[in-house]
Amino acid sequence: MTEKMRAIWRFYRDFWKENQYGPSFREVADALGKNNTSSIHRTVTRMISRGYLKKMAGEGKTTHRAIAIGPVNPGEQPKKAPEKKGPELDPWE
Repeated sequence: MTEKMRAIWRFYRDFWKENQYGPSFREVADALGKNNTSSIHRTVTRMISRGYLKKMAGEGKTTHRAIAIGPVNPGEQPKKAPEKKGPELDPWE
């Protein structure tokens, strides 16, 4: 895990503890002193694929905040996410 990923992971963890929902990409960027959210989006996408963060089911306006701490902690080696066998299966359940 890179230092940037670790900083994002900690921010998600702390934000969830305080608010009970995930931060927006803008809130993450602001917390890390970044001007552009696209690099945050790319990094978060990588973190989801490695299991550090988890995409949750969301509907409507809350979908962009539907990211939580994943099953892999920063000190652990990520495992490859299981292949989805069908559209209704969630590999993290």
